[in-house]
Amino acid sequence: MAFPGSIIITGANGFIGSEVLRCLRDRGVPGSRIVAVVREKHAMDPRQRMDQVFSRWVRAGAVRQVASLAEFGDGIRCVTWVDLREVLASQAAGHPVVIVHCAADTAFDMTLAEGRRINVGLTAKVIEAVIGATPAGGPGPDCRVIHVSTAFVAGKRRGFIREDEPDNGERGSSSFNNAYEQSKWEAERLVRASGIPWTIVRPSIVVGDSRSGFTLHFRVVYSVIRLWLRDVVPRAPVARDARIDIVPSDFVASAIVRLCELPVGASAGKTLHLCSGADAPGPVDVMAAAGRAFGRKPLPLSPPWVLRILLSRPVLAMSGHSMREILTTLAWHVPYLGSRGRVFDTAVAREVLGESHGTSPGFKDYGDRLFDYCAKTSWGHKCSTST
Repeated sequence: MAFPGSIIITGANGFIGSEVLRCLRDRGVPGSRIVAVVREKHAMDPRQRMDQVFSRWVRAGAVRQVASLAEFGDGIRCVTWVDLREVLASQAAGHPVVIVHCAADTAFDMTLAEGRRINVGLTAKVIEAVIGATPAGGPGPDCRVIHVSTAFVAGKRRGFIREDEPDNGERGSSSFNNAYEQSKWEAERLVRASGIPWTIVRPSIVVGDSRSGFTLHFRVVYSVIRLWLRDVVPRAPVARDARIDIVPSDFVASAIVRLCELPVGASAGKTLHLCSGADAPGPVDVMAAAGRAFGRKPLPLSPPWVLRILLSRPVLAMSGHSMREILTTLAWHVPYLGSRGRVFDTAVAREVLGESHGTSPGFKDYGDRLFDYCAKTSWGHKCSTST
């Protein structure tokens, strides 16, 4: 097994994309060319945007010490989306290329039009670039795509969610909790119908590094924990027997890097859940870990229907602006804070990746580190000497 000649990462400055890049640099990929595809934003070119990520890593001690950011980024080519087709077209015939497509908008409150424009639209650009790199009737680079989706394309489904379940055709918006889930599901369908070699990975909720707690973003679980610590949420609207499927970022990145290394035939046409599955922690476990870091007792729990009452029009009409914002934030996050009767199967992931790469660490082994990092760095505002 060996790494391909080129590894192209879209959304390389995002949470998962940057973790894949960090894992590749830590592992060392001799003979492979790494290309980071990044959008230009706020008059900053791709290299400048990646330098921001490198800088945060170095300040947090999340990467091995280097003399300069330029040294850390040496050998990484940073390009825009406009350049992607040219990068692929410049590869020699038969040159093995893996595209790790991480770029996405993960906002829960996006409209379906926004989700389709970014999550479906960027996926279409990757497919078009791969197809366009092969001249009609002529040889081109040997490309395959690792498409980073989400386990929550399952939408509102319950039960045992298998990786190898067939796509059962059309699903309307009522099947999903939000447009993010629906747009990621639609992007998956585009990949499956593309005719190019693909592997789909579906992480659940991705949190910080299991070894240090480091995270580039503080979202989803972190957002709700911060509401609790601000004393604006008196009770947690989640069932005691629910499960929160979370996985550490280094596990997700390591699994994706392992896929890059495996032969095409080992994973082509397969979907892998990068999830905790039956070992997912409960809400009390997560709150207890945060409570130990911040010296707080876990919140008492309320059934989820209590939040539905609070979100009713009469109650919202009587609430102040700040309380309406808090309730709305909780409403977006509750589907991810614990599900009863739903387990994500991970059998295919463990078969393809092996137990060591396909099985997430247990929350009890890293949960305290996540929130210790939050406490020691004031949610990322200060450097942590312990990372």
